[in-house]
Amino acid sequence: MTRTQKIILLLIAVFSLTVLVVTAVNLTTKNAIPAKNLRKADPSYESILKKSKKDGTPSNIYTSLGSLRCITADAVTVIISPYFSYQKEDIAFFEELSSKNKKLQQITIQYVKTHTYN
Repeated sequence: MTRTQKIILLLIAVFSLTVLVVTAVNLTTKNAIPAKNLRKADPSYESILKKSKKDGTPSNIYTSLGSLRCITADAVTVIISPYFSYQKEDIAFFEELSSKNKKLQQITIQYVKTHTYN
């Protein structure tokens, strides 16, 4: 090996070691939070139900659409969990949502396709 190759190899080793040490220190001291800003938190179902109780309108939440993997107009993949809030007494609305579950999933995916990530 030439002297130049040895210097380059030494610089690569020092850089790699520095990255490893800084990463290890940040993870052990809890300064680094991996994937912290990758997902915005949705309001919990409990908070929605509490809010409806404060309003005096008893409601339920239809969550059977599940998690949907959608691709936006600018080719960004997003995973969403759509839900519907409805009045507890409105059994007909619940049954209609249940009967059109697959169609609602398709409509939601098509809707997301027409919008960009932002």
